[in-house]
Amino acid sequence: MFEGSHRLTKKYIPLSVASSFKQSVWLLIALLASLRGIPDGLRELVPMWLIIIGFFVLWLIVFSIIYSIAYIRFSWEITDDELHIYKGLINRKRMHVPYKRIHSANIDAGIFDRMFGVVTLKMDTAGGSGKGADAQIPALERKVAEEIKNEIFRRKKISEDGLDPNSSSDLRENIDYESERLNSDIGVYFQGKDSNLGKVENEKGARKYSISVFELILTGLSSGSTLLIIFSTLAALSPLVGLLTPDPEAFYNSIGDVILQLFNYGAVYLIVIVLIILLFAMIFSALGKMVTLWNFTIRREGGSLEISRGLLSKRNSSISVARIQAVRLRQGILRRMIGYSEISIERVMTVMENQNNSASQVEKQIHPFIKKSKVDEFMRAMLPEFAEAPMDERLNGLSRVALRRSFLRYARRSLIYLIIPLSAVFIMVRTFAADIGDSATIIQILTASVCLAVLIFIMITAYFTYKGRAVGYDEKMLCMKEGAYSRNYTFIPRRKIQYAVKAQNPFQRLSKVATINARSAAPTMRWVSTIDVDEDYADEWLHWVESYKANK
Repeated sequence: MFEGSHRLTKKYIPLSVASSFKQSVWLLIALLASLRGIPDGLRELVPMWLIIIGFFVLWLIVFSIIYSIAYIRFSWEITDDELHIYKGLINRKRMHVPYKRIHSANIDAGIFDRMFGVVTLKMDTAGGSGKGADAQIPALERKVAEEIKNEIFRRKKISEDGLDPNSSSDLRENIDYESERLNSDIGVYFQGKDSNLGKVENEKGARKYSISVFELILTGLSSGSTLLIIFSTLAALSPLVGLLTPDPEAFYNSIGDVILQLFNYGAVYLIVIVLIILLFAMIFSALGKMVTLWNFTIRREGGSLEISRGLLSKRNSSISVARIQAVRLRQGILRRMIGYSEISIERVMTVMENQNNSASQVEKQIHPFIKKSKVDEFMRAMLPEFAEAPMDERLNGLSRVALRRSFLRYARRSLIYLIIPLSAVFIMVRTFAADIGDSATIIQILTASVCLAVLIFIMITAYFTYKGRAVGYDEKMLCMKEGAYSRNYTFIPRRKIQYAVKAQNPFQRLSKVATINARSAAPTMRWVSTIDVDEDYADEWLHWVESYKANK
């Protein structure tokens, strides 16, 4: 079926033109806004609407020619040992992708892909850059993409086992049977319903979990991206001001006048306006999350996690469980208040061939919103390799010495954040006391009050940071917890800890505490650490790590 060279569908050309327009829309808006600088004489000769239409027609022609050439030069071929991809607009590129180095193959469909009824097959390989897919074939029909994916992994299995490609039909039956047998041994089906995992049943041996619409709404409302949406919207709309308003300076001055009028009416009106803006931002955040995570589904199939999500852009990804180095459980402030969390994993994405023991670590969310009390149940279903990890009551908190050191650490920071600004304000007030008059005392009192409130907040944060730190381990798993008002849990299997460090500065040695640091088998994973652990406990933890390595 896949003998010889194959070309893309002709939908690739209009699809690529539409995608290029989407990626450059704000550049186009900025260029159109600059057209306001055209001299009035020329503007009278050529109407603005004609210039805009001409610009878009030119854009369409140029990119249609570019992607027509790219279409002609793109082809792919499946051989016994490798996938060959030929492409290049000016410089011809020929990619040889050995099947045995392909880690995963994902099928993605963006909004324009779905409009044209096609998908993109993306493959991650050992020796890739870790920045996006290493090899991809765009503009495929979904059925063809699935057949290519199955054929690649069939040939990968043949290559790894050293079998005869001519026995492919028997091999396919054996692979399918083995996969079904492994899945059915631990296969359960989870259907999300509100905050519960829902009923358990079998679906062809696959374990599957999805989230409800109500959970999607809560995910958006508690995502913490409200302020980001506000600032992003303002930044995105700023080029439009120059295009849609005859006098941008007058427009900005009018906004300032409105704000001053609100101050004149009283702080209550200003607070109401701010709350309304935040409310709309939260609504847009919730809608954005719903669009991104619509039809979110995660299922365990043998040794991989299959994740699917998206309303406008359908995203499918496959994660090899063997390459998962750590699991993270995060609770923001809002989610902690309502008892929910998100789960992500850190995995080895690619291994650079020209470097020894170097890897690109990619963090990927595997569940955006799950009740914390259901995490153990979810982990037993999706990642039994990480189930039964120590948490909360099984973790060891820090000693009283760590609390004192936490206060001292935050007190040093307060010197920078408070003492210096406070001193500067008092010096300025005394310098200009004659000009300020009676307001000098009020300014000093207000400044001192604000600094005192900030100092109290910093000390409270120091206490909660101390309470939020803990560490625990059992025979197979290490868990480190951190966070003042939020909570972050990191789980690393004992066998995947590559570096374990006990560090002490002179002050820690006097207090008989230490900092323990761990990093997984992926060399580029960031360190996870717990500060001011009891010195004896740190020695026991280090011996726990070393004893496993010695037994290996």
